[in-house]
Amino acid sequence: MDLLQKCAIAFERLTGYQYRFMLGRKGKLKEIILGFGETDFHHLAGLHKLKDISIARENRQTVFRDILAGRITYQTIEKSIFFNESGLRLETFQWSEQITRKTK
Repeated sequence: MDLLQKCAIAFERLTGYQYRFMLGRKGKLKEIILGFGETDFHHLAGLHKLKDISIARENRQTVFRDILAGRITYQTIEKSIFFNESGLRLETFQWSEQITRKTK
């Protein structure tokens, strides 16, 4: 399993959860709800920056599912001349599940 697929699997585990933040200031509370959908992976992983390869323009949900299935790999995205702009995101992205605290 390559790094891109590891990141997609870690992200997939987050899709069933919502994260709620309560922020307070001057006696007023604001609630922020953060959720993750399959189409969000594309942007968070930096795939939108790879403008010279087709996955930057393809359906984001399809790209996500193709990564999970191993049809799109780390080698695929390394071919982009813009890879350095997004490649570093993946190094920490694979740990996204461990970084977050889950609550339903």
